[in-house]
Amino acid sequence: MFNFFRKRPKVDAYSLEALASYPNKNKYFVRAARFMELDYNQCTITVIDPHGPRMITMDPWPESIFLNATGQRTVRQYIEDTAESYKGNIPTKLDSFIIGELEKLAFKYRIIELTDVPNALKPQFEKPMPGGNK
Repeated sequence: MFNFFRKRPKVDAYSLEALASYPNKNKYFVRAARFMELDYNQCTITVIDPHGPRMITMDPWPESIFLNATGQRTVRQYIEDTAESYKGNIPTKLDSFIIGELEKLAFKYRIIELTDVPNALKPQFEKPMPGGNK
């Protein structure tokens, strides 16, 4: 009668097929650019492009990936933690979406780096630069 209250095991709750075949799943990801907070309440940031004279604003997903790029978790750990944070149904293809956004940040914009070992953030990348609106 109350089967909908029964917890499902996490293994059955979601599938991470794209993650299983992703070649960089065991790499650590770390910020490689400075950033400023534009709106403290909404946690909106802008990243200063280290490769050209521009600033990059982001949607919530790439922003979350960028802010979580501390060099201490692998891509696999980040995706699994994100999937487990959903209380209800996990969005389909969550892993492939995160992988796509992460690859843009790493290979198109080059504002995060993938490494084989854990890394400490460089001091200039740890906290937002002063100057944003708070």
